[in-house]
Amino acid sequence: MSKFAECKTITNAVNVKLEQVWPDGRWSATVMQTQSEYNHLAACMQDESVSASLYRRQADTGNPAAMAQLGRMYEDGLGGLAKDDLQAVQWYRRGAEAGNGQAMASLAYDEGTPSCWTLPF
Repeated sequence: MSKFAECKTITNAVNVKLEQVWPDGRWSATVMQTQSEYNHLAACMQDESVSASLYRRQADTGNPAAMAQLGRMYEDGLGGLAKDDLQAVQWYRRGAEAGNGQAMASLAYDEGTPSCWTLPF
């Protein structure tokens, strides 16, 4: 499920239709009845805790990109997740093992690498 679909469900914004998504993450949508539905949906799209729960569900089902994103969220302490380098490395490794290039690059980056990143898992 995409974040838009997740937010549409959470906010019950049944009259909002996704029109376009750009590669940089911007999006546009149209509202068929009330502006408040759009406003609630837009607020949800900005909520990183929604992203964290969505990435967690997708990562648990084996989605390598979600594993990499979840690793980044743990590394930076985003989406209501506590900053946890050990969790970040575990998710990056799972994503890298599943073939995700972003996860591989995150593991390879060594400038300022926390000491726990060099531990075997």
